[in-house]
Amino acid sequence: PAYSGERQVGKTLDDIRLDHVNRYKFASTYISKQDATVTDGACGVGYGAYILAQNTYVSSIQALDISTDALAHANKYFYNDKITFKIKDLEHESLNDIEQSDYYISFETIEHLPNPEKYIEKVASSVKKGGFFIGSIPNEDIMPFIQQNFLFHTRHFTVQQIDEILVRYGFEDIEYFQQK
Repeated sequence: PAYSGERQVGKTLDDIRLDHVNRYKFASTYISKQDATVTDGACGVGYGAYILAQNTYVSSIQALDISTDALAHANKYFYNDKITFKIKDLEHESLNDIEQSDYYISFETIEHLPNPEKYIEKVASSVKKGGFFIGSIPNEDIMPFIQQNFLFHTRHFTVQQIDEILVRYGFEDIEYFQQK
């Protein structure tokens, strides 16, 4: 797929911006359950799923994205036998046909969706009891939403706003981190 300014595109991890790579490396440090099932929601070209697949605790990764071009690229350049890449419209399709996950990873996703709460509700039902959701979003207090600066975003969130959404859909023991 062509680089649009929004989706990271590369043929190796060296081609991907370091802040994007580091999000997945950070998430991988939390994966500590033996034979873990992981979902990478909005996986893009698959570099993140590839990073997660290097974790020895991970047995399988369901890498989901709406773009057939991105997933074709993922299969070509970021293939790993732990990963299954699958076309999925995360906003409009049910997640009932995927295996429940021990860890659900979704970085820089919900700010693109007109109804982000619908997606968070699906994520909540896709995580096993005792599982984890690890995600990232632009923080409105640090990076205010200005449409002409963020052509592919619908909004940004304050910590309070995202906390209210996560709590509403049953997430507990929520921790927040900030990326420099």
